[in-house]
Order: sequence, then structure tokens, then C-alpha cells
Amino acid sequence: MKRNKVLIPLDSTAFSQHIIPYVMQFWPAQEIDLVILRVGSPPESLVPVPPQVTTYNHVTAGSVTGFGLNMLLTQPPQPTEPAIEAGSPEHHVTENQREDGLKDALADELHDHVLWPLRHAGYDALIEVRFGDNPADEIVAYAAEAGVDLIAMATHGRSGLSKILHGSVAQSVLQNVAIPVLLLPVREENGA
Repeated sequence: MKRNKVLIPLDSTAFSQHIIPYVMQFWPAQEIDLVILRVGSPPESLVPVPPQVTTYNHVTAGSVTGFGLNMLLTQPPQPTEPAIEAGSPEHHVTENQREDGLKDALADELHDHVLWPLRHAGYDALIEVRFGDNPADEIVAYAAEAGVDLIAMATHGRSGLSKILHGSVAQSVLQNVAIPVLLLPVREENGA
């Protein structure tokens, strides 16, 4: 029997986790593989730190004579280590390490309260982390890349003016995927 892959996008709020009990209610652990997707804001690029500059009172060539001191004292001190410049291989390594650290931190947010209980209940689950300015775009892209069979997510259930003003990640996902989407509308008055 083929196991279906279910994608559950979560953000940093407990609200988004309302969908998990429903997924567990409708699908037994032996029938699905769960992917918990956490989309975070893109990390700011590392700004190269300018080398520390120490001010020295340099001696001009005409102020010191004899013993060759005028040549020694007129040269400004050189930095012992060059700064990492944007675009260099060292910069890319540093950016990658920083991004990996941020991904680990976002995944850790969900480990104890989401991943561990799912695994304890017998579900084969994993956490994926992506960065992007538009969570809906990242959810849609991940679903296509990973061959997801269903997306399950909670939505605020907004309508009218509230929906226009706040937008809807769920609506954007629904309009841009060709797979089933299970939406759980959770109203604010229901404890969200």
C-alpha cells in the first residue's frame, strides 16, 4: 500500500497547530508520512565587519632624521587578517553556516511540541525549514518539489474586509496547487 505524503505548514504560533489532531483523526500512522514545513523570514545577509582601525600619530618624513626611523614611522600599520568580502568563497561559507544555524533554531521550536508527539504516536514525521518573504510561495514550491499528496493547514477563516486587509496564505496556497488541500477554519472566538 502506497503511503501518502501530507504536508503540514506551521508558523511560530500555536494557532497553526490546530490542524494536527484532525490529520491524526483522519489518517492512521501507517498510511501517511508527515512533513512539517516551517517557513521563516529570510535571514538578513551578513554585513562584512569593517576592519578595526586604530588611529596612530604618524611621523612625517621630515620630522625624524637619522637611523632610518623616518621610513619605519611613516608606514601605516597593516591589518593582520583581511576582512571577509561579500561574494568571496569565505563569505558564502559563513552565510551557509548562519542559514543552517537559523534553520536548526526554527526546527527546534517545533521538536518538543509537534515532532516528538507525532513520532510517539507512531507517525513517520520530519521537519523541513525554508526561508522566504511569501510563505504561500514557499509552501507551493515545496509541495511541488517533494511530491506531496495533500496539504493540511489551519486558517483564520477570515471573510470580507478582514480577508482583504490581512490576506490569506491558505487562499493563495489553495489557488496555486493542483493537489488536495485540507483547510481547518479556526475562528478567533474558538480559542485561536
